[in-house]
Amino acid sequence: MKIDNVDIDLILQSDKRGIYGRERDEEKGFFKKLFGKKDDADESSYYQQRIVEIGRDELVEELSGEIDAYLIEKADPMTMVILTESYFILPGREIFPLMDIDQFAIGSVWLPPYQQYALDREGEPYDPDYKSEFEEEEGYELDRFNIDFVIRDSEIATYAYTFPMEVADRSDFRDILNEKCDAEDLSEDPVFEGKFNEEWNVRSLFWKGL
Repeated sequence: MKIDNVDIDLILQSDKRGIYGRERDEEKGFFKKLFGKKDDADESSYYQQRIVEIGRDELVEELSGEIDAYLIEKADPMTMVILTESYFILPGREIFPLMDIDQFAIGSVWLPPYQQYALDREGEPYDPDYKSEFEEEEGYELDRFNIDFVIRDSEIATYAYTFPMEVADRSDFRDILNEKCDAEDLSEDPVFEGKFNEEWNVRSLFWKGL
């Protein structure tokens, strides 16, 4: 769902109260289990550094103005995605200047472990209390909304982010990005219908092995 205002104090702190589901743990596997606390601390430290670099006052002003924010209904507010006049913000994770985006692409997460679960639950709203009949599917309820957002900046550096977004919000998110940044849009169409692309990974457009 799209929301018009956010809790600025929550957005600008380093605590990440929410989670993004099992896929992030699976990507790091055994090392994530060993060093998970350190990884979280590093991410939090990076986010705080971004706040200092940009300036808290500037970010407060940005977040107090006209924003476009997206959140899965009933999900943790820290999983929201925010577009201010000048920044793309993932609370607790990233603050990226829109003016630095040279190319971007929105796509489905390629061959995710929760794909069949997502297809089985297609069209159903997010339900944090939903219980699957399969124990190994615990945690997939939010993951099934995940999309990939890949950015190439003006210095040809590439960044990739995975976050949940309702199908109904994805086209609007794309349109706002096209309005706010002068960038080439390489997004794939199926993701805006909630479909998975099993033939190629949108990340491969930018960086092999990302």
